[in-house]
Amino acid sequence: MRARRSTAVVVFACTSIWFLAAPNWVQTTASAQGHSLNGGASVAPPIPNGPPLEVPIPVSWEQKRSSAPTSKRGAAIEWLQESDEVVPAGFLQPHLLHSEETLLPTRPPHPTPPPATFSGSACDFNPWCGNNLFSPDFHSYQVLGGYYVSSTLGPDIPDFSFVPFTIRKGWMLTAPGIDHSFLTGNWECLAGLTAASITTTYGHYAVSPTVHLRRNFLAVGSSIVPYAQLGVGFFISDAYKDKSQRAIGQACEYTVQAQCGVRFFVTSEMSIDVEAGFQHISNAYQSSRNLGVNAFGAQVGITYHFPWGVK
Repeated sequence: MRARRSTAVVVFACTSIWFLAAPNWVQTTASAQGHSLNGGASVAPPIPNGPPLEVPIPVSWEQKRSSAPTSKRGAAIEWLQESDEVVPAGFLQPHLLHSEETLLPTRPPHPTPPPATFSGSACDFNPWCGNNLFSPDFHSYQVLGGYYVSSTLGPDIPDFSFVPFTIRKGWMLTAPGIDHSFLTGNWECLAGLTAASITTTYGHYAVSPTVHLRRNFLAVGSSIVPYAQLGVGFFISDAYKDKSQRAIGQACEYTVQAQCGVRFFVTSEMSIDVEAGFQHISNAYQSSRNLGVNAFGAQVGITYHFPWGVK
């Protein structure tokens, strides 16, 4: 009786093992013989035959930052360089903006190398450089001295001449354009104060605060910068006290000026300046004595440029 029970247990165990292993054995055998369990031929998996994929190397924010310009005008172009967003249509030509990081770092260098004596310049006198002296990141101080004398232009007046000493502070309003014509340059605003010694018979001193708008003419690779400017202001003197003359009729008169000059850069930030100009002085008929003065003269001096934030 016990032998029969033992035989039945062994048969049941073998049958269970066969049922569990049979599906895997059948599938393996069918695959080895090239048949599918569904009755069709098996299909081999595709084998890639194209070029290997290139895995992009991630660029860190610090690497992007190091390749971007460092000027304070950098928000717009820096956003273009560091953002993964779609570039708006208005930024398709960011080098035309003349604001923020005006020019992309990939812009080619100027074709004409600077003079050897000026190789220390941050821009090598390249007007297209983002850190150029003639960009809104910079301001300047100009100091001039010279001589002006009245001319025969206009009414006949006694000779009137003076020796001016002028200090001007300039602010760059724009960056250079991208064209290469002889008018290429930028605009600059200057506030000036002139103290003068009058050298003729009427008057002893004069003080003249003025405001000028200047156009700098820039050439790639050149250390010579011509300019032209127009200015208005006041001419305060004691010449009106001499009643024998009718040129200057009151203490505070008006002046309209026009000058042109040339700046010769001797370092990357400093230039020697030569300037010729015309000044008209009158009181716009606020006094009965108003023949006015039309004077021509010249001045020489220096200009020094400072980046914004540098005292």
